Amino acid sequence: MVKKFSFLVLLSLLIFVSACGILDNTAPDISVKETFKTTYEVGASEPDWLDAVVVTDQRDGTITLTESDIDRSNVDMDTVGTFAVGYHAVDSRNNKISKLITITIQDTTAPVIVVDDTKKTTYEVGSDAPDWSTFVSVTDNYDDVITIDSTDTLNVDINTVGTFDVRYQAIDSIGNNSSETITVTIQDTIAPVITIDDTKMSTYGVGSDTPDWSVFVSVTDNYDDTIAIDRIDTATVDMNTVGTYDVIYYAVDSSGNEESETITFKVINDLIGDKTVEEWKAYYSQIIGIDENGNGTPDWQEQEMEIVYASHFFEDEDQYNTQFRNAQKWAAQYDNITVVRDQRFKKSAGYDFAQLQMLLTAASEGTMPDIFYSPLPDEVYDHNLSLDLTPYLRTDSEALYISQNAIDYMKSFDGLELYGIPFMSVSQMPAINVGLLREHNISVPSYDWTYEEYEALRHEVGALTDAGDQCIFPGIIDFSQHGPHYFDSIPNGWKGFNIETQRFDFESADGFGAWLEEVAYEGNQGWDFFYLEQSQIPEACQNVGWPWGDGIQAIQNMKLYSLNFDIDTFVSERGLDIDLYPMPEAPLGGQTTLPGYYDTFSLSYTLENDPIKAEAVFDLAKWLSYGEDGTSARWSLIDEDIILYGETYEAFIEAGGVHEDWPKVHPSTHLMDYISGWPITTNPNVIEHHPLVKGFPENSAFAVYNFDAFKNPEFQRQLSNPVAYPRQIPAVTKTYAHLNTWEIKEQIRLEGYTYAEIAGTWDHELNIYLDDYLRNYNE
Repeated sequence: MVKKFSFLVLLSLLIFVSACGILDNTAPDISVKETFKTTYEVGASEPDWLDAVVVTDQRDGTITLTESDIDRSNVDMDTVGTFAVGYHAVDSRNNKISKLITITIQDTTAPVIVVDDTKKTTYEVGSDAPDWSTFVSVTDNYDDVITIDSTDTLNVDINTVGTFDVRYQAIDSIGNNSSETITVTIQDTIAPVITIDDTKMSTYGVGSDTPDWSVFVSVTDNYDDTIAIDRIDTATVDMNTVGTYDVIYYAVDSSGNEESETITFKVINDLIGDKTVEEWKAYYSQIIGIDENGNGTPDWQEQEMEIVYASHFFEDEDQYNTQFRNAQKWAAQYDNITVVRDQRFKKSAGYDFAQLQMLLTAASEGTMPDIFYSPLPDEVYDHNLSLDLTPYLRTDSEALYISQNAIDYMKSFDGLELYGIPFMSVSQMPAINVGLLREHNISVPSYDWTYEEYEALRHEVGALTDAGDQCIFPGIIDFSQHGPHYFDSIPNGWKGFNIETQRFDFESADGFGAWLEEVAYEGNQGWDFFYLEQSQIPEACQNVGWPWGDGIQAIQNMKLYSLNFDIDTFVSERGLDIDLYPMPEAPLGGQTTLPGYYDTFSLSYTLENDPIKAEAVFDLAKWLSYGEDGTSARWSLIDEDIILYGETYEAFIEAGGVHEDWPKVHPSTHLMDYISGWPITTNPNVIEHHPLVKGFPENSAFAVYNFDAFKNPEFQRQLSNPVAYPRQIPAVTKTYAHLNTWEIKEQIRLEGYTYAEIAGTWDHELNIYLDDYLRNYNE
């Protein structure tokens, strides 16, 4: 009881003393405000340190601090790190307290990559790569010096057109990183380069085969590995007209850059050379345009003269000879001129060799005709029987249209003179039995076909031949004569003869050799009816004797001079549906030409002493060959005789005529005598009036000659400019007597040789013959 009392007394005393301030030893409390940040970005402004804490005391309450109560001396706001800020507080009883606040200065700001806008970001493909590091600069809020950490250019291809990203990355010392992307454009603005091949000739003879324009240039590009000519503008080029023409080449690369290049081509008549017709007239003024009395009329149109004409073409009887009748038409224009026919030179006297002998006799007797058919031009020139026509042709504007192959044929073998003028060319041309093709559902080729299309057609027919259950054969175009020219561009190339080297050169005619080997193989394969053994002939062909004539052969050759007979036989009599065709475009390396023969007029060498008469006789020769007026007059004989006698013998009799009055020569029986082959000119004023081009009325008996091919410009060019049987070259004609190109084929077919194995032997043997014959010539 006593102890309990004592405790209560003591407790009461303590409470009393405390309440009266007798004892306070508790320090103030410093607490950080929740709103105060203790983490700052480097470089930030100092905070209000006084506002960072709250100081409270149990006796004094809230204590207010002053700057002197804060120690922030080691704090650097510009340095990343942790720093202590010391706070000191003392209450009224001098109870003290200190507190440290940890302040963090950090760097969370990434570097800034600045793109240099002055740098170009578009580059030409293939250019040198730039120094990518110079495209940007880097700054940092903390690091004084900082550089690009990495530049990613892995996907950038300076050699490829396109857009590419270059990525830059920068990392500061704290590890903050940033990136920036630049888009770089690689473009191609450079046009292709068209390079002209200076080794290719840019001058062509009038009437020449249109060249392969693509081979004259090559194209390169700074970007495209492979690039070709996009298009070639040849719209102004006319290979049939003398002139200067621009061929424009265009190339476009894959980026759309376009370039053009122009090549100037010349189509010339090398008779003219570097002078105009008028300049040549002045040059030859002593023998051309002679007008001694100065009255404006050439003396040859005033001086009385008789011109002696000699030719066995076509009929012996003058009244039926279309060529001589046309000569008389020419003479009828001039009161001072009479044309008579030399009766010695007729068919009945013999052909070329006989005609030559008669000319030699006439020369020895002093009875040379003024104008004559030149039977063997090499011999005629070698015996000095002909007048050089160079001055007359050079001064005639219509001669500009004479085709180049004809000009080459007109030249003497030594190139010194022009010995004559071809009055016609007669070609061998392809023909197709289009009815047979349609019967077997085989597509009929167009006129602008190629050799490859020709072979594809033959093989399509040949597949039916191989089947053996029907009677049909492909046939061929006969390249046996001019194949070395057609396949291999051997100059002239007729039966392997190179007219430039004047040697036989089968060995260089690889394309021709391949064709012969193919024909030989097909003969053994059964594609040639005439090589079949009796046991090999299909049952369906047992009654066949002539595949082409019997209508079971697709392709054949037809000769222009025999058009009368062929059309009468195959179309009128046998009812075949046949079409004529231009020669297909030759394979690469060849020349697209028809093979042909030229028949030529020459003027007597005696006219050199009579230049006035020479002018008259030349004008007659022009009239009979290439002249506009003369060809028109010749072809008008067709209409004249039809008007006089009717279209056919039957029509003549039906109209009351009697058999005795029916002419020996009439267009219905001798049309080609009137047409006289094809003129050697490309003159459009001549060609458009050609009867086969103009055509005949559809209700006419002559409508069977209306072939659309004759209206085809390429076919017209080929007909005007065939590659010629080179009768003008000494000894060639005689050497040909020892050559049948089919014998080469037979050696391949029957004896197993390759063309390469025997071509050189043929050349060697033929050139020996050639040299032997050449010894008989004077020049």
